[in-house]
Amino acid sequence: MLVIVVLSSCLLQSSGVGWGRIETPMLPLFHYCVLHELWEFAAVLVRSGYTFLHEVYMWGGNDIPENLLLNVEFLQWVHEFRRNPVPLGLQCESFIRKRLGTAVFSKVSSLPIPPGLRNALLMKYDSYN
Repeated sequence: MLVIVVLSSCLLQSSGVGWGRIETPMLPLFHYCVLHELWEFAAVLVRSGYTFLHEVYMWGGNDIPENLLLNVEFLQWVHEFRRNPVPLGLQCESFIRKRLGTAVFSKVSSLPIPPGLRNALLMKYDSYN
C-alpha cells in the first residue's frame, strides 16, 4: 500500500497514517515505518524524496525513536543518502513514474525494457543498501 502512495506521486511529507479512529493523531509515514520496523518501506520513502518535515529528530533532534537507534545500519544509510545529491538514476526513475501517471504498474509491465529498469520503476529493490 505504501508503494502505491509513493508511485501515485502523493505529497508524502504531508501524508500520514492513522488507526481508523478520529481521535488518533496521524503519524508521518516515515515515523510510522520506523515505529513498526518497516525498514524497506521507509527506504522506499527515502528513495522517493521524502523530506522529513515532521520528523524533527532527523534534523538533529534528540527524540530519535529507539527502534531507529537500534538499527544503526539503517540510520547511517538514511543520513548518508540525505547527505549526497539524489542519484541521477533515481531522478530519472521518478520522472518516468510521474510521466506514466497513476497506472504506472500496468504501463511499466507492458514496456519493452530490461528487467532491471522495470524493477527500478516498480520500486522493487533488494534492500536499502
